[in-house]
Formats: sequence, structure tokens, C-alpha cells
Amino acid sequence: MYTIKIVNFDGEMQTVATLADKIWREHYAGILPSDQIDYMIEKFQSFTAIKDSVSSRGYEYFFISDENGEAVGYFGVTCESDALFVSKLYLGASVRGKGLGRTCLDKCAEIARGNGLQKLRLTVNRNNPSFGFYKKVGFTVVREEDADIGNGYYMNDYVMELQL
Repeated sequence: MYTIKIVNFDGEMQTVATLADKIWREHYAGILPSDQIDYMIEKFQSFTAIKDSVSSRGYEYFFISDENGEAVGYFGVTCESDALFVSKLYLGASVRGKGLGRTCLDKCAEIARGNGLQKLRLTVNRNNPSFGFYKKVGFTVVREEDADIGNGYYMNDYVMELQL
């Protein structure tokens, strides 16, 4: 039994940041160079980045806990004018393939509908194996995007959407 809980406090944001550091290093090791992983964790997944996105940019973060209360994954969302943007969705290696990704997306759909939105949007690295999962659950590619994130690095992503 897994639970999804909104992140409200600094300690919970630190838990997400610690989890992000672990998951990113295991998941992106074969996809991105280690120095880019370090840079992106600091820029987007650190405690400071998470706190800023919550306090000043309208993001909400959620973490997923197992039956022992251990955090095993997280996701972050924000409302855009026409869609709920699923900014982050990461699960630890030990819980992938157990239906949690779909459970998280179901929660995202609930949040979207609660905000009057009928679409989910996300970006996924074009070499990320999760791309197949998103296609399987009904997301479609709407465009490719190459975003300059600084320090000489780019995010080479697909922008995907799911009509609810």
C-alpha cells in the first residue's frame, strides 16, 4: 500500500531533494553525463530549487511513501493556462513497474480536473526509457524542445500531452 502526500514543510521538501538526488543518479547515469546530472540536480531538484518553485512559482510537490512510511518517489505539478504541467515524476528503482507511475498520473488528473483543466502536459528526455511508459498510458508527442538550461547544457525533450 502506497500513499501520496502533499509536501508542505521544509523537512518534507528536504526529503524530496534527498530522494531526487538518489533517483536522478540511478536513473540518468546512462542517459546524461555525470556533470550535467550534478548541475541539473542543483538547479532543479535541490532543496533551494524546490522551495523556490513552491513559494514563488506556484508548484505543488507530492511524495509517495511505502507501507513503512519510506519515501519512494515524488512528483511536482503546476497549473498552466490550458493544462496541468507535470514537472517532475520520479520513482525509485525498487518500485518501478508496480503501477505507481499510473497512480501518480491518476492523482495528477484529479488535480487537473479540480482546477478546471482537461489536459496533462510534461516533458521527457528523448533518450529516457520512461518515454515508452508515457506513450503506453496515452500521452502523445506534440513537439520536440531543446532548452538551454545554462552552463553549456541543454534539455533535449519531447513535450507530451494527455487529454483527460
